[in-house]
Amino acid sequence: VGSDPNAVNVPLRAMLKSRYEAYRKSGLGGIAPYARGWLKQSFPGKELALAINETMTGTRRRDFFQALLNYPTGQRPGMAHRFYWFKRTVENRPTFILAHRAEIQSSDAALLTEEQFYVSHSYNANFIAGGCLAVRGGTLVFYVNRSFTDQVTGWMGGLKQEIGRTEMLTDIAANLRRV
Repeated sequence: VGSDPNAVNVPLRAMLKSRYEAYRKSGLGGIAPYARGWLKQSFPGKELALAINETMTGTRRRDFFQALLNYPTGQRPGMAHRFYWFKRTVENRPTFILAHRAEIQSSDAALLTEEQFYVSHSYNANFIAGGCLAVRGGTLVFYVNRSFTDQVTGWMGGLKQEIGRTEMLTDIAANLRRV
């Protein structure tokens, strides 16, 4: 590799592109598992399917969530799809993320989801759903965030998860108040 930073970027970009193409071709079933520590594997396709199914039970837009499960086939008219890769700092380290955003709008509602189907470290996958629905006297806004990690297990794992949930809920509530 030497001192050329681009030499590292070439295999990283190739791996991200390969994962993106596999997802575009086969959806959740095309997401390859990846190693997470000694003899552990993450299965983000299964984790995201679980999150989508659990979110689908509480909505009247089951067709939208079913289309996410069946992606790339069976898409709903008016559904828009976008794909992103981005780099975030997580736990003071660069983290590369591949995400699929889907949305649909009507005259009285809007729904947006994001599936983070590849995360280079820290957590395995993330599913976010948010939307708004016109109701008598205003607008109902909802937000769902389902993160999967095997980093917070073992002794005191439950307490660590509860602390993480509380911190995340505080941040999300503050963001929704600003909106």
